[in-house]
Amino acid sequence: MSFLKKKSATVVIRPPEDAKRIQAVRKLKIMDSNVNEEGFDAITRLTKRVFNVPIAIITFVEEERTFFKSCMGLPGATQAPRDSTFCNYTVLSNESCLVVPDATKDARFVDNPFVTGGPGIKFYAGAPLVSREGFSLGSMCIIDTVPRETLNAKEIEQLKTCAKMAVWVTETRAEKLKLEQYNQTISFGVGIMDEDRNKLLKAVNMFKSGFISWNANRVVKFVNESFTRITGYSKEEASKFSGADLFKFDGISDEETQLLSNAFDGMEKTRLILNNKRKNGQTYTMSITIHTLFDAEGKPDGYHATLFEIGSNPQDNKSNNQPSEEKSESQTTEKTKGKRSLPEETFTPSKRVNGESVE
Repeated sequence: MSFLKKKSATVVIRPPEDAKRIQAVRKLKIMDSNVNEEGFDAITRLTKRVFNVPIAIITFVEEERTFFKSCMGLPGATQAPRDSTFCNYTVLSNESCLVVPDATKDARFVDNPFVTGGPGIKFYAGAPLVSREGFSLGSMCIIDTVPRETLNAKEIEQLKTCAKMAVWVTETRAEKLKLEQYNQTISFGVGIMDEDRNKLLKAVNMFKSGFISWNANRVVKFVNESFTRITGYSKEEASKFSGADLFKFDGISDEETQLLSNAFDGMEKTRLILNNKRKNGQTYTMSITIHTLFDAEGKPDGYHATLFEIGSNPQDNKSNNQPSEEKSESQTTEKTKGKRSLPEETFTPSKRVNGESVE
């Protein structure tokens, strides 16, 4: 792991309740994780392109170091001492963005080793990654080696939106890790005592994501509280449905219908992003991953699925479904037809003071 060993003479400032903030970071199990996760890299690529900067980074700030979860523009760099990074100041700002038009003229950073030496930071802007508990976990930051104008209100909102996307991916990743821990015992009854089963159910009910369990006959046996919150259907109402009939998809294609059918015909894992309707008729966009449980003979013995709500106005979030120019075919193995993204007008390129603008 590449460590940028540059210490700053700047006095390290700690935000209030920094110990709790650090605990929140560690709880996510993000520090020292894989630095090539596509979900994070897609956000940094987008941010780098939108703001026309040479460097874009998603960082997480722990007690003594800053971890670069995704870094575009600094090859090989994965972390740095906390007291040397601008992001240490970003986590202090909580809901606000930190913008430094020219670090060589800012008393806080004029002696910073990343300003006086490589990469020669001049411009920095960072939006804090604020968790749903309200802790600043790190930053979504953009960096340039030439001074730039300060960001306008629209650009600040754009950077905040990129930060929110990074938080969503981070928290979704953490919940997925939790669910995977229960993957072998989630059939609710095989090899676990009643007390352990109750603990398991309580834990699943705490997930932000919706969770559904079907038996081998595809009858709904369990849904958690988040499923009810997202869809409007109670456990009793859901138990009347079989398989994918539990969902009221809006505008589903024949190909997607076939993939759903395959999910209940022994396919180990199926992931789709679709429009669904709540009980009250409101349409929203969701990401659903369906897993098949197998018995000792390799036959389907049940199914469970995780459901994440992406947005409640899919008609405003439609985009073409072509992979980005920087994404290879090998990175698009999962089904993505019907995927929604932010509208193009949400982002407009920024201009560098001494550089060229993106047309």
